[in-house]
Amino acid sequence: MRALYIVGWICWRLGNRGRRALAQVMGWILHAIALGRKRLTVQNLRRAFPNATPVEIARRSRATFANLVLVFEELLATPFLTSDQLRSYFRFINPEVLRDALRREKGAILWSAHLANWEWSALVAALEFERPLLVVVKEQRNRAVNTWLERVRRLTGNTLVPMFRSARAMLEHLEHGGIVALIGDQAADPRSDPFVPLFGSPAATHKAPVLLARRSGAALLFAYCLRTEDGRYEVFFEPVPDAHDESVPVEDVVAHYNRLLERAILRAPEQWVWQHNRWKYQPRTSV
Repeated sequence: MRALYIVGWICWRLGNRGRRALAQVMGWILHAIALGRKRLTVQNLRRAFPNATPVEIARRSRATFANLVLVFEELLATPFLTSDQLRSYFRFINPEVLRDALRREKGAILWSAHLANWEWSALVAALEFERPLLVVVKEQRNRAVNTWLERVRRLTGNTLVPMFRSARAMLEHLEHGGIVALIGDQAADPRSDPFVPLFGSPAATHKAPVLLARRSGAALLFAYCLRTEDGRYEVFFEPVPDAHDESVPVEDVVAHYNRLLERAILRAPEQWVWQHNRWKYQPRTSV
């Protein structure tokens, strides 16, 4: 892990402007050599933007790789930043939405996405709202990397729980009026989760956040951040409609999450992780 420490120190010393410049260069290199992910990225972009020209698709594809590199650089630099420095990168546009939800003392579920720097947004949210988040995470296969990443994710007091062992921990956290944060924009289980449209194509999408909200009574909010031109971040919260209305099918609420996600992505397409095989599952067609 010494290598991560050294590279992290370099990323910290580069500062905001230096990291952004390096990300552009490294993004171009990664785009040129990671051919499999490049093909998948282009395929996904074409699905979402069928009327875009090849030049536009290529430009966006390169930009998404630069975004990934920048997120990684910022994550590496995190242990060298103070809480105040980390907090200075963020502006919460409508924090009252979450604060009002927390006043009801049933907790809040932040249904988030891989937009801009989702890792930093979870760290800073704990500082902004002065309470630790319970963050649902996917464990990394490499033990050393997983240990380092967990250490970084806990720097501002957040608690982590593995994705597939999270149900009880989330309910207990919400019972105490806490905040649960989870990501919902990657491919879900096609055997149990609903297929709902995302950029016009069916995509298996997690229903667990809706079930959790209905069981716990916690507020269900779509939460995301976007990077501004100066390299800082803005965070937004939006209530997910009909989350607690039992007369509304769970699938309809999940579909609304995807519509909110689409709208957020369209504000800054290059800041979403298009390298993920989001549409790898498709519903079976009846004969």
